[in-house]
Amino acid sequence: MGDRKAAVGFAMIAFLSPADGWFLATSTLAGFGFGMLMGAQLSVLMAQFADQADNGIALGTLSVSRQVGLTIAPTVYATIIQSGFSRLSLSTPLEEYYRNLLAKAAESHSDKLATFYQIAQQAYQHLFVVVVVISLIILAGGWILIRRRGSKNIA
Repeated sequence: MGDRKAAVGFAMIAFLSPADGWFLATSTLAGFGFGMLMGAQLSVLMAQFADQADNGIALGTLSVSRQVGLTIAPTVYATIIQSGFSRLSLSTPLEEYYRNLLAKAAESHSDKLATFYQIAQQAYQHLFVVVVVISLIILAGGWILIRRRGSKNIA
């Protein structure tokens, strides 16, 4: 259930967050779904799906998978966002470039600021599309585990 909430929430962030209220609602939904995937609930589910003899292996694999994900995911996400901003030809760091645009916005540079916001929106939209795909992969994996567990109970 959490994987579906995460997928729907991240999809809504990517495509339906034109205003602060929408962003708050969609990110809350994504957070609830993602929190259900990362919390103790997943450990309990893993323990239920694993055979008694493989329980320790299953929980250990889950722990290692979480650590690998927590190590690699921020780098992957930052790379996706940075590739979106690569369309800007920058001679200064991104934050400094943005601050200069804000300072000059009153002086008819608003078209550059609008372009910056559009590029930023597209960069983050790509990020959330990737997260939706990852959430759907997790959903498919959970569905496969449920089906596999169901077929073991029948046999």
